[in-house]
Amino acid sequence: GYILTSEIDGTIQMKSYLSGNPEIRVALNEELNIGRGGRSLYDYRSSAGSGAVVLDDCNFHESVRLDSFDMDRTLTLVPPDGEFPVMNYRMTQEFRPPFRVTALIEEAGNLKAEVIIKVRAEFSSSITANTIVVQMPLPKYTTRE
Repeated sequence: GYILTSEIDGTIQMKSYLSGNPEIRVALNEELNIGRGGRSLYDYRSSAGSGAVVLDDCNFHESVRLDSFDMDRTLTLVPPDGEFPVMNYRMTQEFRPPFRVTALIEEAGNLKAEVIIKVRAEFSSSITANTIVVQMPLPKYTTRE
């Protein structure tokens, strides 16, 4: 098969247990662009390589101050205790997916099918992926053997 659409719904998650309520700054890619500005999505370089990262939209945690965000793409905040989402973002431009998923479905009887799903990482073995979830929606009346 081939990819019909691709989308990233992402979150920058922070876990903080700092004492004294220090102010911290988080620097993002200086070439980060938000919104397409009317240009074609094919005008952009791959997000996997160098160049601009283009997000369709994003939102920030209430503790984030965006005073210098437009100038230097930094976020300033006094983080609350615990884990929280600093930023949520969405990207729908074309990009090289980090995983290749292949599925093989074969009839294995009159009312039976076998499904084999393979997930292959498309990045260097020096990079680690965690919390990967593969979901395959099936009708309610489907059973497993």
